[in-house]
Formats: sequence, structure tokens, C-alpha cells
Amino acid sequence: MSLLAVNEVSKRFGGVNALAGVTFGVDQGDVLGIIGPNGAGKTTLLNCISGLYRPDAGDIRWETARWARSSAGPVLGCSQAPRSARPIPCSTSSGWGRNATTPCCG
Repeated sequence: MSLLAVNEVSKRFGGVNALAGVTFGVDQGDVLGIIGPNGAGKTTLLNCISGLYRPDAGDIRWETARWARSSAGPVLGCSQAPRSARPIPCSTSSGWGRNATTPCCG
């Protein structure tokens, strides 16, 4: 049994299908990456897993705890870090000696 099991999860916003039948499991010791272009539903998926959104269909299980459309519930041990729009300082040799808050790449 997976520690985290996402089964046929779907989420719509008006006429937009953000998630459609997403299914996967994460076992102990697994590392999972979620990649995709802007608008692919990555954040929506994480918001469903963390309990911020309720899926329109499907269910999410953490160990033996289950929740579905009827109640959003947080996944214990799941959190999100806010996005930051700050530039990342350059670490190339051309960037040494510049102010660390000034982007130098490009």
C-alpha cells in the first residue's frame, strides 16, 4: 500500500479541466517530481493533496486516511513553500564581486 495514493482525481474551474483522472502512488522512500508547462495543473494537484482544494472527482489517501469530494482534508506532512519572484544571484565567475541582490546573468 502506498503512503500517498491519488486515484482518478479531477478538478475543474468553470469550463477548464485543470486535472482529469490523475492517478499515482508514492511509496516510502520514493521521490516524486511533478513537471509540466505553465497551466498544466501542477499547483492544482498539490493544492488538492494538501487539502486547499477539494477534488471534483476521485480520492486521495495518506496511509489509511481517505478523503474525497465531500471534505477537503490536509495530508499530514505535506506543505507548500510560497513562490518567490526575487532574482537568484549569479554564481558564475563573472558574477563574483557584484552585489548579491543584483542578478548578473544574461
